[in-house]
Amino acid sequence: MNNIFDLNYTGNPFHFYGIQHFSAFAMIIAVLGLIILFKRFRYTRSIEVIRYTLALGIILNELGWHLWAILHGEWNIQTALPLHLCSIMVYLTPILLIRKSYRIYELIYLLGVAGAMQSLFTPNLTTYGFPHFLYFQFFISHGSIILAGLFMTIVEGYRPNRNSGLRVFLTGNVFMVIVFFINRVIGSNYMFVSHKPLTPSLLDYLGPWPFYIIGIEIFAILSITLLYLPFIKNRSNQSDSQYLGEEAVN
Repeated sequence: MNNIFDLNYTGNPFHFYGIQHFSAFAMIIAVLGLIILFKRFRYTRSIEVIRYTLALGIILNELGWHLWAILHGEWNIQTALPLHLCSIMVYLTPILLIRKSYRIYELIYLLGVAGAMQSLFTPNLTTYGFPHFLYFQFFISHGSIILAGLFMTIVEGYRPNRNSGLRVFLTGNVFMVIVFFINRVIGSNYMFVSHKPLTPSLLDYLGPWPFYIIGIEIFAILSITLLYLPFIKNRSNQSDSQYLGEEAVN
């Protein structure tokens, strides 16, 4: 049992698109199914419990990773700061679920969901397969970003508005520029803007550095567009105040 927390894990390594990978997908889809059921029956008290439980789970999961890294001497500023796209989304997601902030919702839904999905398809797990702690930690953190964004959309009724995509795109680019210079100073590779990750990823198909960054920009535009498309028809029949809901002012 202790082996599941070891740094030098001797159990089964992670295999892309093997049973471990598909099992994680199945669990996330199953939870999404429950979210859709709550939309149908909409038990107000239960919805609140789910929001706070999901927020607490995300916080504990992230704290668990930092504790694991510290205990194994793996925590350092080059890898452990919340400067990857999904890392910052993990920190923002509990705030979204607790405070129901619309501006954070825009980021989570239009940027975080797409980024987390890409990470789920190409996990940076290497040797840490099921049932190692990092296997669960990775899929819980990334799956929670997706589930939180869809929960606020499906159950709470949040919607991106006509300006959300531009705001999110510009915010993401400002953050990426800041991270680029942080990488130069501390020798890190946050957001993979200094070089590609060592494990297989979508970036492998986008050319060498720095040209793959253009591919990242195109991917972001396409993702934002696709996630906004389901709401275009409804958007045309509603005013901004109706479409955003009262929470938009938070």
